[in-house]
This record gives sequence, structure tokens and C-alpha cells, in this order.
Amino acid sequence: MKYLFLFIFLIGVQKMYAQKYILLDKEMAKPAQYSNSVTLNNEHNGFFPVEKKNMNQFIKALQEIAKKLSTPGPLGHAKQYEIGCISFRGLTVSQANEDRFDYVLTSTCDGVNISVHLCDSKSSNAANAFYITTWIKYIKSYYK
Repeated sequence: MKYLFLFIFLIGVQKMYAQKYILLDKEMAKPAQYSNSVTLNNEHNGFFPVEKKNMNQFIKALQEIAKKLSTPGPLGHAKQYEIGCISFRGLTVSQANEDRFDYVLTSTCDGVNISVHLCDSKSSNAANAFYITTWIKYIKSYYK
């Protein structure tokens, strides 16, 4: 009986502390936070939610975009990604001296839509690659 009670207690404690989302600061100024839900207040505070279970796929997609931006030559078409509740919408913009990507990430977790402009076609590919690489380092420093 004692072991059954201990087992049930441990399962309850484990479920209580398992957060579902990691909230990433869009400006990388505040530490990332973990949460069980996403609210409009998170958007107001500048956080972008990512499902914790999809974090590795999210990082891989960011790395793929950064690698493509860092590679000299034509970029080709911007790949569209759907990772959990996050969609990557990108397009390739032709400039006089190079093609550039323009990506917007949209998270629709818990019915709340939050967007972030990942890379802007107004900035150079090198500047966008640097921003994405820095954001990846920020994410990895807080991801448990």
C-alpha cells in the first residue's frame, strides 16, 4: 500500500512540472521561460512560443535556413516548414546583386497567433544568417 501511494505521488509530481512550451524572447534580451499555456500577454511581453517536444526540429529548420543564407550563390526557392504549431512562411526576393530570403514565423499555439520576422529581405544574407545563428545560440542556452 505504501509503495502504491508513493508511485501515484511521483507520477502526479512528474506531470505537474512538465511544461509544454518554451517562450523565446524575440529580441534575445530576456531569458526564455517555460509555460503550460500561451496567452496574449506572452505576445505583449515579446515572447515567441515553441512546443518543447518540437524544439529539436525547430532548431534544425533554423540551422538549415542559416546555412543556405551563408552559402554563396543563388538561394533557390524558400522552403516552407510546418513544425507543430509553428509555420515558416518564406519567399525569395531577387535583388540586383543577390537573392534574399524573407521569412515570417507564426505560432498558433493554444489559439493565440504570435509572429516574428525571422529574416528580412531588406538586410543582407550575411546579416540575416548572423541573426539566425545568434538566435540559435540563445535558444540552445535556455533549452533544457
